[in-house]
Amino acid sequence: MTSTFPLLYITMDIKWYDRGPLGKEYILKSGFGLRKELVFNEKTYNKEHWRVRLNRLQREDFNRIKIPKFTYEMVDNRILFEIEFIKGRQLGATTFRNWQHIIKEDMVDIKGDWGFSDLKPENFIIEKRSDTLYYVDFECYYLMSEEERQSQWQKYVKNINDEIRIHVDKHEFWSS
Repeated sequence: MTSTFPLLYITMDIKWYDRGPLGKEYILKSGFGLRKELVFNEKTYNKEHWRVRLNRLQREDFNRIKIPKFTYEMVDNRILFEIEFIKGRQLGATTFRNWQHIIKEDMVDIKGDWGFSDLKPENFIIEKRSDTLYYVDFECYYLMSEEERQSQWQKYVKNINDEIRIHVDKHEFWSS
């Protein structure tokens, strides 16, 4: 399926990064952004449901974990996103352990009926210049009970521990 964004697409402020020798005046600034498109089955797409989810997520505060800024436009059965690019590194299984208590406190052990269904390490980015943790798979944010959040969390913690154990048992060099 070929898809194109409209020529007059939503614009947003982006983060600017100084480029040049460390400790010296920058040579240039570079800014990054991402465009993403979701295409839904026309028969099952609930536009208002998605509008509520995305508007809520734009206003939500997850304490120490940030959501990249984003704008979106709904066109027919599509949602077109412009998303702030977070320059940094994905968490892996072992680095996830360093952030595990913060993720649990700020995204799992929270009050309310909303949560994220996909807390695997790959969905977290540590921003290079600030050491800030971002969650980037925000379309899996929806109505979710505390029990569901705890269950999802236990599943990911088990998977991570299994992944680490497998590589250690095999004496493999492995970086994550």
